[in-house]
Amino acid sequence: MYEVAVWVVDTRSLILEGNTIDAEGVWAWAEQAKASFEKGQRPILVCDSAISVGLARMKSLHGQRATTLSLAAMAFGQTAMGTLWETMFAKSGQICAQVLLNQEDLKIDHRKSGIRATLRTLLDMGVVPIISENELSALPPSPLGSVHFLAEAINQMMGVHSHS
Repeated sequence: MYEVAVWVVDTRSLILEGNTIDAEGVWAWAEQAKASFEKGQRPILVCDSAISVGLARMKSLHGQRATTLSLAAMAFGQTAMGTLWETMFAKSGQICAQVLLNQEDLKIDHRKSGIRATLRTLLDMGVVPIISENELSALPPSPLGSVHFLAEAINQMMGVHSHS
C-alpha cells in the first residue's frame, strides 16, 4: 500500500510578470510529484480557481468581476492549466488526470463514494489526480472557492493529511 498526500496549489503563484504562466513552476510541481511517487507516496494536487490564469490570459478582462466574466476567465484558464499540467507531467514521465468537482459532489454520499473510488483507481494506476472546482456548475458561487476548503474535503474523503 502507499501513503496518499493532498497538496494545495495556488495557481496565482504561477502567473509571471507580463501575464504569462510559469511553466517552470508547473514543472517543479511535476518533479515534486515524481520524487514523492518514487518514495512510495501518491500525491493528489488540489488547485484553486483558474480564474486568475484566465484573467492573465484575457488581459482585456482585468479589473472586471462580473460573475459571467469571471466564469469565462475560469473556463479559459482551466484549459490553459490542464494543457500545461499534462505537458509538464508527461515531460517528467508521469500521467495526470483532471478531476472537476462541485459543491453538490461533496454533499451526496454516493457521489463522494464515486469520487473516492475514482481517485483510488487513478492512484492505483500511478496517475496523479489534479482536482479543481467546476465553477461553471457552481451558480450561485459555492463556498468551495477556498482551495483549502476543497483540500480539507478531499483529506476527509481520502483519510489523509494536507501538505501545502
